Amino acid sequence: MTDVELWWPRGYGRQPLYNLTLELLDRDGKVLDTWRQRVGIRTIKLMHSDTTPENPGEFVFMVNGEKVFVKGSNWVPLDGLHSRDKEHLASTFAMVTDLNCNMLRCWGGNVYGDHDFFELCDQNGVMVWQDFALACAIYPQSDAFADEIRNEATAVVQKLRNHPSLALWAGNNEIDDAYGGWFGIRLDPNTDRLSRQVLPEVIRQQDPARDYLPSSPYHSPAMFQAGNQNWLKPEDHLWGPRDDFKGSYYTNSPAHFASEIGYHGCPDRRSLEQMMEPDFVWPWQNNEQWLTHAVRPLPSKTSYNYRIPLMAKQVGVLFGSVPDNLDDFILASQISQAEADKFFIEMFRSAKWRRSGIIWWNVRDGWPIISDAIVDYYNRPKLAYRYIKCAQADVCAMCGEAEAGHHPLVVVNDTLAKVGGHIVVSDMDSHQTLFESNYQVDRNGREIVGSIPQATQPAMWLIEWTIGGQKFQNHYLAGPRPFNLNDYKRWLKSL
Repeated sequence: MTDVELWWPRGYGRQPLYNLTLELLDRDGKVLDTWRQRVGIRTIKLMHSDTTPENPGEFVFMVNGEKVFVKGSNWVPLDGLHSRDKEHLASTFAMVTDLNCNMLRCWGGNVYGDHDFFELCDQNGVMVWQDFALACAIYPQSDAFADEIRNEATAVVQKLRNHPSLALWAGNNEIDDAYGGWFGIRLDPNTDRLSRQVLPEVIRQQDPARDYLPSSPYHSPAMFQAGNQNWLKPEDHLWGPRDDFKGSYYTNSPAHFASEIGYHGCPDRRSLEQMMEPDFVWPWQNNEQWLTHAVRPLPSKTSYNYRIPLMAKQVGVLFGSVPDNLDDFILASQISQAEADKFFIEMFRSAKWRRSGIIWWNVRDGWPIISDAIVDYYNRPKLAYRYIKCAQADVCAMCGEAEAGHHPLVVVNDTLAKVGGHIVVSDMDSHQTLFESNYQVDRNGREIVGSIPQATQPAMWLIEWTIGGQKFQNHYLAGPRPFNLNDYKRWLKSL
């Protein structure tokens, strides 16, 4: 076939789908059975090293021979009562495309998606990283359990393997980390029978052309032999202390790819009032209903009680104090989350191709909770939604962190066409122009187009650029902390 158009992730090209029909005929030419499927034609390969730095290491998806920078989200159950998941699918997936995600990671604590989910991904150029439904535990290694997993995996793979959006099978979520010492004993995760033998055998038999990653994050034999040091992971889940989103835990991570990362954000006031009794909406301190709605499964499970104070602490890091009224607390926490998520995405994008993708946590809550999601259960977006949409544009201009007293101004192009235009950076209070120039960026490339002297006072910079006459906008929160919440409210009105 010479007239086939290739299927591409969104931003990199179109997503043509073809109607494939197979007929089973008897010797007389009579049709005994017919099978039909919508298919896309493409190649997807995951190129990854066992450790990083390793000359210097990598973790990058290649589609049709092109590197693809991944911008995406973890996909979690759409409702705590899974019979209602389908009611939320269309509206939630519309958010995925509006945010310009080109990958969804179906996390190992999830339920397997049906064809309607994968068809939306096929049609919209959203690649799927599919974990098998194993997560955060050390599972039985018996013959009986291995057989159960083999049968389940075989059924899942046979059902989903023909979707062009399906990019990767992953053995589990964080089980290699669990083997690394979660339960007080350090074991070699490469001895896990399920992820190293059973599941790869199923993939080899049922879907041999698609790549398989044993675990996320994956602890290779080379990493285990080196002492299972976290800094050796090419792909990682960056949670850590979450004390400061510009802290060294994030900025010094050598990971090429973050498949989980996030930050707390308080839901809309209306959502809090829907999920709590009136007397418990405020204050947040020592509030049983706030604790319950921060994923605490039972009052006795106090190990989750840190989440609400942590969110308040993050507000204090950014603004110097924690607001003493509900509306300001909500706004400050949403700003903290939005700036954090934006920073994470831009930190990875501005280092393209040293870094090759980020899958943040997550689009929408499946239950009324206070969480890292950027849209709450009642479909009310937090401020992070707006910031992520901007940060994930195919072509995006952004300021990097200061180096030797200057901030690099970076333009990233995640398309297969060369782009150019005009860029201006100005101070939002004084309106002083800090930088102005024309720019050009090669296809699928990255360019440092200039630099700006480091701010000595808290400020917000407006970044504006054009592509073919169309205008785009971003911002950068400059200068030392803490910021004044009232200043930020003023800046926010101009964004």
